[in-house]
Amino acid sequence: MEISSIPMYAIKLFLSNNSKHSLEEKNRENITKLKFIGTFQPGEKVDVRNLRIENTSIVTPIKRMFFGESRDTTYSFLNNTIDRTFEIISANCNSERLSEKLLCKNIINDLIKSVAGLKNIQKTYEDDKLFHCNIETIIESIQSKLSELKLKHPDIFRLESFQEDEPSKSEMNEKPKQEEHTPSNKKNK
Repeated sequence: MEISSIPMYAIKLFLSNNSKHSLEEKNRENITKLKFIGTFQPGEKVDVRNLRIENTSIVTPIKRMFFGESRDTTYSFLNNTIDRTFEIISANCNSERLSEKLLCKNIINDLIKSVAGLKNIQKTYEDDKLFHCNIETIIESIQSKLSELKLKHPDIFRLESFQEDEPSKSEMNEKPKQEEHTPSNKKNK
């Protein structure tokens, strides 16, 4: 490599690392949005700009109208989040890396939980048949894509996610250490 090309190489390397970080950041943001969808309760209205639940009051409809929040923006948020989620799964499910397969497993669990949130949003807008049908279409899409994933990638569904508060399998298979019976141990008992 010529000395004159080193600065250009450094710039390309910086930009490639920066864009990778940016992609990972965008993926995390989308996964956070997916988890947020899974928390929706009946009657709650969503402020999609700020990712918050709106407090129900007399001024809520006026505030939502003023800030451009509506069922349409909620639907777009839901649909775009779910679509992007499946893009993330598609990009990672064929990986040989365990961490990427576990990421897919965790996202699949979040998708399953999101269906409950979507059903709760349907209850919030039960008077709007079209909105209800649009959400039902998203739910059916999730279910069909998950079924396809399960057929094509059953290994992902068999993975066990690491939970910090659960002992690992190796810890569970270890025999407990026998305490030595010394005079100091007997006093502590």
